[in-house]
Amino acid sequence: MQKQILFFLLLTFFIGQNILAQSIGSITMERFENLPNGSLNTLFDAPNYPDNPDFTTELTSFEIPTDIANYYGVRVSGLLHAPETGTYYFWIASDDFSRLDLSTDESQTNVNEIASIPGWTNSREWDKYARQASIGIDLVAGQRYAILAYVKENIGSDNMAVGWRKPSDGPGSVPSEIIPGTVLSPFGTPVTGITLDNGTVSLAIGGSTTLNATVVPMDASNNSVVWTSSNPAIASVNALGIVDAIAEGTATITATTVDGGFTASTNITVSGSGGPSQGTSVWSEANTTASYTGEVAIGRATVPIGYKLAVEGFVRAREVRVDQDTWPDYVFDKGYDLPTLEDIQKHIQEKGHLPNIPSAQEVKANGVELGKMNKSLLEKIEELTLYLFQQNERIKVLEKQLNK
Repeated sequence: MQKQILFFLLLTFFIGQNILAQSIGSITMERFENLPNGSLNTLFDAPNYPDNPDFTTELTSFEIPTDIANYYGVRVSGLLHAPETGTYYFWIASDDFSRLDLSTDESQTNVNEIASIPGWTNSREWDKYARQASIGIDLVAGQRYAILAYVKENIGSDNMAVGWRKPSDGPGSVPSEIIPGTVLSPFGTPVTGITLDNGTVSLAIGGSTTLNATVVPMDASNNSVVWTSSNPAIASVNALGIVDAIAEGTATITATTVDGGFTASTNITVSGSGGPSQGTSVWSEANTTASYTGEVAIGRATVPIGYKLAVEGFVRAREVRVDQDTWPDYVFDKGYDLPTLEDIQKHIQEKGHLPNIPSAQEVKANGVELGKMNKSLLEKIEELTLYLFQQNERIKVLEKQLNK
């Protein structure tokens, strides 16, 4: 009986540690050393700020190590994942000067200062200055918000911590907790620009073309773009960058990156010649089957290049079959390179979604290919099965050790 109890406790601990390891996040701390005595400006004016910190690490809560050095500056930055919808309150405590910024979204360009320390406080001293507490800030559950804190340490008792009260914590004059790593993640690779493959395009009424956007750098964490037309009555554009020529005139098609708001544009000129054919449709019939040799557009004027059917609206069917040339049985091959849980955790922390699965922004911009998505989802299920096999082997080892 004692062995069974011990086994249960070890198993609970083991599984709990694995679950915890996969759920805990972090936020990035960058330290800039050998700075002169002074305010936060001595950090911002340092020659190696912000691109070349002397030391970088990940924090598992929003608090830096205390009493480690003198005359340095720190930037702590990352994404805050709001766990609840409602009004939040934030506090900062530090030695010496500090500032806390929060964005209205996940972009660093939209941050605003919400709290600061004009002198110094003891570690986790939340009520020395009125300005070290924010006003109520409304956040939406599931949304990500850029959050950054800066501190300039001169000499003695260096510290910095950021606390909060969530909507469910109710009112209070001090934080309910230091912001935990479970709601924090590092920034990914930011977008620095975007280009389009064509600067000018000429189309006839009824024609279409596909514009291709290249987001820079190629490994940007969020490469989603939003397409807009300056005059949709002349030339419209959909979420895939497919342009349809509607009427004579000119329009500008613009692609805007979700991350950073960078833009690139193509000028579209639509002429009246070469419009849709007014001839007889090419139908053929064999027994009870009628077929059509061209493209079919329903609810729209054109069919995008590369497609046979385009529907602007909903399609309902009892069953849809998608042909596939490959299927993820390769996951169970002996040579399959199964990613470690640590690798998957890092990918999720950096990009916010599973590897080989599109992000929410990508789906919103480009839609979902049903065959490809089903294949990717099955790949993840089969990988999860392999992880369970590994877990089971570890449990067997524990059982064997306990039974000795």
